[in-house]
Amino acid sequence: MSKPLVFDPKKWHACQDHDWQKCALNANCYSYVLNRPDYFWAVPGMGFVKAEAKKYVEGFNNYFKDVSLTEYRNEIIQGAVRDGLVQTHELIDRDGFYLVALFFAHNAHDFHWYRKDDDGSWSHKDGWHMASNQDNDGNLLKEPPKETLSPYSIFGGFFLVPCEGVELKQNFDL
Repeated sequence: MSKPLVFDPKKWHACQDHDWQKCALNANCYSYVLNRPDYFWAVPGMGFVKAEAKKYVEGFNNYFKDVSLTEYRNEIIQGAVRDGLVQTHELIDRDGFYLVALFFAHNAHDFHWYRKDDDGSWSHKDGWHMASNQDNDGNLLKEPPKETLSPYSIFGGFFLVPCEGVELKQNFDL
């Protein structure tokens, strides 16, 4: 049974503490587009981990430290496909799926996802921050980002997520 994709920032973990590094109950952008707050820090093709933000970021950076940006981006895209997302070049709603968009940071091993919600607008969740349906200027995201939120300027593609969800394992190794 699929869950509705209603923009509801209160549903999603966000650090209320001023020290984001100690935030443990959090969900990143990939968990958000999968509509699974219980996946906390999820990485395409690598599962998820429940950990303090600092520990996750350090583990993520350590894992990819010797990987070129091209290899990294390919790994994230292929990981999403292995997780059950379907890469598409069309922005057409399909029965049983919803649309998401992937972007990469220009000069870093970092990714960011957006999802299309049931009302047709787009939303995202940036790490330890609250979920948002606005761009950098405070405008409602009525269509997929063309110029995405800084620093994520490299388009990685559109994907379809099965409405019934995908199952990840808690096996991202820090």
